[in-house]
Amino acid sequence: MQLTCDVQKTHIAAFTLHLYDTQPAYRRSVRKTQLWVALFTVAYIVAMALLGASVAFLITMAIIFSLYILFIDWRHRKRIVKNTMRLYEDGKNITVFGRHSYRLDRETFVDETPNGQSPIKLRAVERVDTTDSATYVLISALAAFVIPKETVISGDYDTFVSELTRLWKEAQARVPGE
Repeated sequence: MQLTCDVQKTHIAAFTLHLYDTQPAYRRSVRKTQLWVALFTVAYIVAMALLGASVAFLITMAIIFSLYILFIDWRHRKRIVKNTMRLYEDGKNITVFGRHSYRLDRETFVDETPNGQSPIKLRAVERVDTTDSATYVLISALAAFVIPKETVISGDYDTFVSELTRLWKEAQARVPGE
């Protein structure tokens, strides 16, 4: 079974956001920042109250800091996309962007580009995540083959992903010791 698509920078940025949304370490980093801002907010408002600030000022500050706490996640996501795009501008990335032909058999997933191929045993794949716009074949906590749905050139995306997921689950069931 084979599927060919065109991988672009925006697809890699979307993968990075997917990691941000699904990896506990990413989420903890934002929660930690939100907690520190909340603690600072409480300390600041208490200090201002002790110094005799007006109730209106204290309420205004509480609202401003609360909005900022909510804003942190949005700002962090925006920064992740921007930094991902910048990092990929530093190199040619000839095996990352462009045409990818993905092949699948009972035990192996192969990513083939005009510049080489990367076969991997399905039992070595960490997980297969599918979103509305792409499928990510994660080979580590931070690396994946990206299969964007919108840029399929040949093959049937839904059938390929369905078969990939099925074969991956079967391979995981055969992994010794798990």
